[in-house]
Amino acid sequence: ADANQAYLAYVNGELEATAVPDANVKLVQADQTLSQQTIRYNELVIFGYQFNVKAPPFDSAKVRQALAMAVDRSALIEKVAQGIGKVAYSPVPPGMPGHDPSMGKDFDFNPGKAKQLLAEAGYGDVSKLPKITFTFADTSPNRLRAEFFQGQMKQNLGIDVTLESLDSKAYQQRFNAGQFMMVFGGWGADYPDPDNFVPELLKTGSGNNHLSYSNPQVDTQAKLCQRDTDEKKRLSACAEAQKLVVADEP
Repeated sequence: ADANQAYLAYVNGELEATAVPDANVKLVQADQTLSQQTIRYNELVIFGYQFNVKAPPFDSAKVRQALAMAVDRSALIEKVAQGIGKVAYSPVPPGMPGHDPSMGKDFDFNPGKAKQLLAEAGYGDVSKLPKITFTFADTSPNRLRAEFFQGQMKQNLGIDVTLESLDSKAYQQRFNAGQFMMVFGGWGADYPDPDNFVPELLKTGSGNNHLSYSNPQVDTQAKLCQRDTDEKKRLSACAEAQKLVVADEP
């Protein structure tokens, strides 16, 4: 359950394979023997801070946008993930049909704009925000990402975020039941097509839509993304669904 213990077990010859924990990435890269034992590869996977859109204040699109713009994604990758990963702005990762590298960049790191959006949402005084709780399964990588978000909110918006750590089983039960305000989560492709992402995660009532997101326009495009027999029209519908999700209109 502990990535650091698994890494030490590998170094001691007790495991045949393990992932490299964040804290050891630079060490492994600098060590000739360890680096030769390491495989680094691209995956069709995306990670992000995720809001339960039924939980106030995240029922407000402007609040979601504000908090997204108050997170320095580049710093997250460089300081927490030790350079592993790429900045993401939209649901479909690079290498997947339908990925648009320009999509979502309007929501890049911009604390000034984030404060403006909070004011427009009625929270110019952030002390009026409901208590925000960040729930995570208590592993080293998850804790680092939770603490990073907590620090970004305090530094860039003056918002206090409470961290709630759970054992993995309890976390999964709460997450699957939608009993959380926000989490750090990800999704990896079962197969290389965008209909495995937007419809699967963000169509109303979809089995993996744990964020309670619902937008009738997205639903219409997501159905076409899944079912249209014309490939160009299908990929166009996938792209349109992504645009609607990223725009996050109220």
